[in-house]
Amino acid sequence: MLLSGTQDPVTPPRWGDIAARTLTNSAHFVAEHASHTIASHTCANKIIADFIEAGSVQDLSGECLKKRVAQPFVLNVNGEGL
Repeated sequence: MLLSGTQDPVTPPRWGDIAARTLTNSAHFVAEHASHTIASHTCANKIIADFIEAGSVQDLSGECLKKRVAQPFVLNVNGEGL
């Protein structure tokens, strides 16, 4: 399972597309308006948990990633959002 954000300047979604083509049984989910910290997105957390529980990408849905969710501005992953 691969997660990408459309606003990620470090690892853009096209890199996830490339990686997914090399992996059997993979799924690439792209979050609209999300950046490099896509795993902190509430919806992405649910997809990750569902993937771990099922052990497969077969029935996973990324529909919730299409919704625009305001994320806090964070200067440091160890600190509070501003």
